[in-house]
Formats: sequence, structure tokens, C-alpha cells
Amino acid sequence: MRPKNDLPIEILREHLEVRENGLVYWKFSRRRRILSRPAGTQHPRGYWQISLVVDGINYRLYSHRVIFAMINGFWPPEETDHKNEIKGDNVIDNLRSASCSENKCNRGKQANNTSGLKWVKFDKRRRKPWRAAVRLNGSVREKGGFSTKEAAFTWASIVEKQLHGEFYNPG
Repeated sequence: MRPKNDLPIEILREHLEVRENGLVYWKFSRRRRILSRPAGTQHPRGYWQISLVVDGINYRLYSHRVIFAMINGFWPPEETDHKNEIKGDNVIDNLRSASCSENKCNRGKQANNTSGLKWVKFDKRRRKPWRAAVRLNGSVREKGGFSTKEAAFTWASIVEKQLHGEFYNPG
């Protein structure tokens, strides 16, 4: 697998242009490229992906990483986070460099969540059944013994704000 950051930004700028709407367009037409349409395709998961062939090597690049690199002049060291969680919204004000852990902090409530609140779960073996868990860099801060799920969520929100700062997302 090729590293994410091995394509020089100058090559991106030769072939692509970033527009204010957060989409990337080809600078010149070739084969099936149509200049009036955005470069690449949007996948069902929401991300835009561009396929660019340079010197016989096919690079499959996520548009949000390309936009970040072209605007800022460097590839993000780890990941590129969408501040508003909308994977197809690649306006530069919505993108920021993030570590893997920071990017995970900005996720909303998971689809399999049963409590309805991020970080909160029900423990039927306890007299005060609500528990909360906050994660950062592989470590977990967990506390149980809450009478209500709202109390557990309040505790988790405070801890989450302290730990995650600008990447805090209440779900």
C-alpha cells in the first residue's frame, strides 16, 4: 500500500483545482473527464475519492485530503477531520488536521447506541444502573452508579470537554 503523503502537492496543482464550494475539478479534459463535473466520485459512505494516474501509478485520493494539502501547502500528518461530521462537505473551513484519536472524538453517537446518549450505557446488574465511559488515546475513564442516564451524560460531557477540547462532540 502506498503512503498517503507521497504525491507532491505541485502535481496535484497541475491536474486539479479547488473551488469555494469544497469540490475539486480537473484543470484539463482527457478521456472521460468532463470539466464541468467534479473530479472523482462520491461513495455511499459520503467521501469523495479521486483517481489520478501519475507516471503509471494510480493514486486513489480522498478529496478532503487533497483540498487540505492544496490549500495549506502540506499533507495532514495523520488524518483530516470534518468539523461538522458531514463527509461530503469539503469546504476548507470545515477541514482540520487531526490525529486518529482526535478524529474519533469528533464522532457522533454510534448507530448501535441503546441509551440514546453518547458515552452512556445501561448496566442491569447494578442498583444505580447507568454508566458513562470516555476514551482518549486508548485509555478509558469510566464511572458508574448514576441513577439516571442524564446524570451519566452530564458527567461524561464535562470529562469529554476537558479531554478533547476543540474536538468535543456531544453526539
